[in-house]
Amino acid sequence: MTVPPGAASAPGTSGVPSELRRRHAAAARTAPLPCGAHRDPELHEVAPAAPSTYGLTPGELRAEADRLTARGWSVAEVAARLNLREVAPA
Repeated sequence: MTVPPGAASAPGTSGVPSELRRRHAAAARTAPLPCGAHRDPELHEVAPAAPSTYGLTPGELRAEADRLTARGWSVAEVAARLNLREVAPA
Protein backbone atom coordinates (compact mmCIF):
# COMPACT_ATOMS: atom_id res chain seq x y z
CA MET A 1 0.00 0.00 0.00
CA THR A 2 1.43 3.40 -0.94
CA VAL A 3 0.55 6.65 0.76
CA PRO A 4 -0.30 9.50 -1.62
CA PRO A 5 1.83 12.63 -1.28
CA GLY A 6 0.51 14.93 1.43
CA ALA A 7 -1.51 12.22 3.16
CA ALA A 8 -0.76 11.02 6.66
CA SER A 9 0.49 7.48 7.10
CA ALA A 10 -2.18 4.85 7.35
CA PRO A 11 -2.14 2.65 10.46
CA GLY A 12 0.13 -0.33 9.96
CA THR A 13 2.37 1.36 7.37
CA SER A 14 5.77 2.90 8.06
CA GLY A 15 4.50 4.80 11.11
CA VAL A 16 6.25 7.98 9.96
CA PRO A 17 3.84 10.67 8.77
CA SER A 18 4.51 11.85 5.23
CA GLU A 19 5.13 15.41 6.46
CA LEU A 20 8.06 14.17 8.56
CA ARG A 21 9.42 12.18 5.64
CA ARG A 22 9.23 15.26 3.38
CA ARG A 23 10.84 17.42 6.10
CA HIS A 24 13.70 14.93 6.51
CA ALA A 25 14.25 14.81 2.74
CA ALA A 26 14.30 18.62 2.55
CA ALA A 27 16.75 18.84 5.47
CA ALA A 28 19.10 16.46 3.68
CA ARG A 29 19.38 19.06 0.89
CA THR A 30 20.49 21.86 3.25
CA ALA A 31 23.86 22.67 4.77
CA PRO A 32 24.65 21.09 8.15
CA LEU A 33 23.97 23.16 11.25
CA PRO A 34 26.98 24.45 13.23
CA CYS A 35 26.90 21.41 15.54
CA GLY A 36 27.63 19.26 12.48
CA ALA A 37 25.24 16.51 13.55
CA HIS A 38 21.92 17.85 12.30
CA ARG A 39 20.46 19.60 9.30
CA ASP A 40 16.90 20.09 10.56
CA PRO A 41 16.50 22.68 13.34
CA GLU A 42 13.47 20.81 14.70
CA LEU A 43 15.62 17.75 15.30
CA HIS A 44 18.06 19.83 17.32
CA GLU A 45 17.15 22.56 19.75
CA VAL A 46 18.45 25.56 17.89
CA ALA A 47 18.30 28.93 19.56
CA PRO A 48 20.38 32.08 19.38
CA ALA A 49 23.44 32.08 21.63
CA ALA A 50 22.12 35.17 23.41
CA PRO A 51 18.78 36.93 23.81
CA SER A 52 17.49 37.96 20.39
CA THR A 53 14.85 40.17 18.81
CA TYR A 54 14.11 37.42 16.23
CA GLY A 55 13.64 40.25 13.73
CA LEU A 56 10.54 41.55 15.51
CA THR A 57 9.67 45.23 15.88
CA PRO A 58 9.71 46.60 19.44
CA GLY A 59 5.90 46.40 19.59
CA GLU A 60 5.86 42.82 18.31
CA LEU A 61 8.64 41.88 20.73
CA ARG A 62 6.72 43.34 23.69
CA ALA A 63 3.56 41.49 22.57
CA GLU A 64 5.53 38.22 22.32
CA ALA A 65 7.00 38.75 25.79
CA ASP A 66 3.49 39.38 27.15
CA ARG A 67 2.18 36.25 25.38
CA LEU A 68 4.95 34.09 26.81
CA THR A 69 4.39 35.49 30.31
CA ALA A 70 0.66 34.77 30.00
CA ARG A 71 1.51 31.17 29.04
CA GLY A 72 3.46 30.72 32.27
CA TRP A 73 7.02 31.69 31.34
CA SER A 74 8.92 33.40 34.14
CA VAL A 75 10.40 36.87 33.66
CA ALA A 76 13.88 35.29 33.75
CA GLU A 77 12.96 32.78 31.01
CA VAL A 78 11.60 35.55 28.77
CA ALA A 79 14.68 37.71 29.41
CA ALA A 80 16.97 34.79 28.55
CA ARG A 81 15.26 34.29 25.19
CA LEU A 82 14.17 37.78 24.08
CA ASN A 83 16.32 40.90 23.82
CA LEU A 84 14.02 43.45 25.44
CA ARG A 85 16.63 46.20 25.97
CA GLU A 86 15.21 48.37 23.20
CA VAL A 87 11.58 47.85 24.20
CA ALA A 88 10.03 50.59 26.30
CA PRO A 89 8.28 49.36 29.46
CA ALA A 90 4.57 48.75 28.91
